Amino acid sequence: KSQLLFLENLLEAIPYPVFYKDVEGRYLGCNRAFADYIGQRSEDIVGKTVFDIAPRELAEVYDEMDRMLLQKGGTQRYESEVKSAHGDLRFVVFHKATYPAPDGAMGGIIGTIIDITEEKKAEEKVIVAMQESDILREKAEKLAHEKETLLKEVHHRIKNNLSTIISLLAMQADRLEQRTAKEALILARTRVQSMAVLYDKLYSGENYKSMNLAIYLKTLVNELVSFYPAGEFVNIRYDIAPVELLAKQLLPLGLIVNELVTNAMKYAFPEKKSGEIHIGTYAKNGMILLSISDNGVGLPAHVLEGRSKGFGIELVGLLVKQLKGTLRMENNGGAKFSIEFEKIG
Repeated sequence: KSQLLFLENLLEAIPYPVFYKDVEGRYLGCNRAFADYIGQRSEDIVGKTVFDIAPRELAEVYDEMDRMLLQKGGTQRYESEVKSAHGDLRFVVFHKATYPAPDGAMGGIIGTIIDITEEKKAEEKVIVAMQESDILREKAEKLAHEKETLLKEVHHRIKNNLSTIISLLAMQADRLEQRTAKEALILARTRVQSMAVLYDKLYSGENYKSMNLAIYLKTLVNELVSFYPAGEFVNIRYDIAPVELLAKQLLPLGLIVNELVTNAMKYAFPEKKSGEIHIGTYAKNGMILLSISDNGVGLPAHVLEGRSKGFGIELVGLLVKQLKGTLRMENNGGAKFSIEFEKIG
């Protein structure tokens, strides 16, 4: 009895909505946060199924996901919507896991809900702001040959927009406690930061159509590494050809470098021992070769075999296609990425 009372008090102490149900999908219990979130009393929820407490179209999704989890066991995470106590639809993340019955058979499912509605709204605002920046940039490129002074002004506005986006992402990340959401916003911030570095260099120079690759990459990587506490024990070694590239190639190239250096800082040196990241670029016969390598733990097999579902690796692949280049990944005393593409202009 004392153990049961302890578990009940533990559930009530958790600020997030928590529920548990049997293998038939009937609710066996929940904490007050769950009952308050959906606007029903705990005693009225027990014995019911999702079809009794949620709209039919949402209940069908929950039921299907529960069936999949019960079939394979383990844990489950997915995003969906929930009708709140106020009647509005909220974006949430479900975290669920199976638990055993006393006889060792499948007992049912326990789960929790994390509301990410505000994060979704912030993400939509960022997307809109970035789309506005892209529109300004495209208009500027079309009018560059006629109104160069206007182009400089547009670059200045884009730079200000990017600075605003970076500040919004930083503020939102600081307010979050959920680790995955916080990391997602921090990564988004570094991606926008790579664009901001480019625009800052273009705007401050005489030539705002192209820039020296060495200046851009060194500035970008130095700022990126400064975001991570691990940066103080990781040495960055540069071997970059002093070649001029147009902004349309520098932008995807900067995003690629951002993703790969970020991955190295996060995963290459898990024991926080001293490490080295080498960034090299080579120009020959109109082709540019970018090489990013480290002396860390290397790439896991699923990444080398192309089975990674990570957004970062997928984004790198899309950006390499945008450059009409090729990507090679290998382990050679650590992780190594090689990207080759044709220089334009």
